[in-house]
Amino acid sequence: MVPDSLLVVVGREAESQLALRKALMLARHTGARVELLLCEPEPVTAASRGSACRILEALRGSIAADDVTIETH
Repeated sequence: MVPDSLLVVVGREAESQLALRKALMLARHTGARVELLLCEPEPVTAASRGSACRILEALRGSIAADDVTIETH
C-alpha cells in the first residue's frame, strides 16, 4: 500500500529540516504529498498563529522540492 500523504511533525529545532528531507525522499519514491504540522508546547493563540505560519513557510522554502507538493498546517 502506497501512502497518499506523509505527515511530518516539526518544531522550531534544526532537526525539523532533517525530518523534512527524509520525508521528501519517501515522497519522491511513492508520489505522496508532504504535510507539515508545527508542534508547539504552548496552545496556539491568535497572536502566535502568524509566527507559526512564518516558521512553516520558512521551513517549506528552505528546501528545493518543486517535484513534491508540500502543505502546511
